Amino acid sequence: MDLPKYESLDTQVLGVSVDHIGAQKAFAEKLGLTYPLLDDFSRDTVQKYGVMETDPKSVLFRYSKRAYFVIDKQGIVRYKHIMDDPGHLLDSEAILAEVTNVVKPH
Repeated sequence: MDLPKYESLDTQVLGVSVDHIGAQKAFAEKLGLTYPLLDDFSRDTVQKYGVMETDPKSVLFRYSKRAYFVIDKQGIVRYKHIMDDPGHLLDSEAILAEVTNVVKPH
């Protein structure tokens, strides 16, 4: 992710994780994250945003799908993309284009 590009648009990047806080800390350190990684161990937020998967056949049972949201300063979700495969990431430029559309509408 090219964080300075997002920051230049007066935006705040946040990560939300349903993992245990210890696992989040190790993950953030390993990747060198400089933006906040918020805790949703209770899974309240992922459930409200429609990205919680409940699969009785899965070892994890209740887990979050990888998803991207662009939320404007009024708290309105302007863009949402839910990944089919949690092992893949959405291209940073695609997200940046959506952020740009919200910040500087055409």
